[in-house]
Amino acid sequence: MRSRVNFFKKQKRSFLLMEVLVSMTLFAVLFGILGFWQRHMFCSTKRDEQAYKTFLQENYAYKQLRTIFRTTSQIEEIPGALCSVVFDRGVYRDPDLAGEVGGSLYYHKEQGRLELQIRSLRNHGKVETSLLLDNVSQVDIVPRRNTSDSELPERVLMVIHRHCPKSTERVLTYQFALGK
Repeated sequence: MRSRVNFFKKQKRSFLLMEVLVSMTLFAVLFGILGFWQRHMFCSTKRDEQAYKTFLQENYAYKQLRTIFRTTSQIEEIPGALCSVVFDRGVYRDPDLAGEVGGSLYYHKEQGRLELQIRSLRNHGKVETSLLLDNVSQVDIVPRRNTSDSELPERVLMVIHRHCPKSTERVLTYQFALGK
């Protein structure tokens, strides 16, 4: 009877080589899939961040241009500038650059940059330059005159072509009412 009891007791058995290989293969497949999805999500996040930065920059440029053209009181002719205006900036941290100031849009074709230069009308040495958009390939500004013979056009149409890296060309079309 004793020999039968020993026979039914479970014997300790060691792992076979095949079982170890199967388990290692399953772990490799699992970690490979996890690594693939992690990389996919990382690349997707980077792409989304770049698109978000592009939209933020375009939004900032639109707000700046809208503010400038809305408070424009006169248009100036400055060599090398796409458009030069005198506008009311309102309250600003630098008193020389507050109130009535001159603003000029400059397009640097070699660098692909559209910049806004604001200069003081009281202190001609005070100038502030800020980047509106980068990766700009072309800028067109067309004044839309009204029927009356006023010196200030009624509207300004601005068409900006941007070619951002790893994306298609974007065409931004803005129309601003001057002095309104």
